[in-house]
Amino acid sequence: MIYFILSLFFLSLLGIIFMIERKLVRLQNGEVLPEGEPLFHGPHMEDLKRDISKSLKKYGYILIVMTIRFYFRSVSLLKSKLRKASARIKNLSRKINTDHPRKKEANKFLKRISEYKSKVRKIGEKIKKEENL
Repeated sequence: MIYFILSLFFLSLLGIIFMIERKLVRLQNGEVLPEGEPLFHGPHMEDLKRDISKSLKKYGYILIVMTIRFYFRSVSLLKSKLRKASARIKNLSRKINTDHPRKKEANKFLKRISEYKSKVRKIGEKIKKEENL
């Protein structure tokens, strides 16, 4: 990596030396550049700005479309994975519930006590109704 960077540095240094040499040869031959003349000729700045703005708009639009597509695709992928996972969880819960009994039978003594409590409650409700009438 270092050799690559050094080679680029020396290559650019040689390019600068070549450009300066050309200007010196022109000056030695008696050619004088006017002060306002640019050293390098290229497209006008307005044309460059217009072209750059057009390309930025185009690539910006493409980038926005790509991000929206990526968003919707990722959301749909996540939804499908969530549906599959929830279906698997439901199947597992059904298997677990069918393999094991839900509740064990209560003790006979406890059943009788609960029946007794319900009978007493019903009798209490009947008495309250009769008193209210």
